[in-house]
Amino acid sequence: MHNGDVIELAGVQMEFTHPGPQQN
Repeated sequence: MHNGDVIELAGVQMEFTHPGPQQN
């Protein structure tokens, strides 16, 4: 999960657009 955390930070804006499994 930590390895994907970096991608989450980069695509945090896209994450907000679509609700993902882990919301920061």
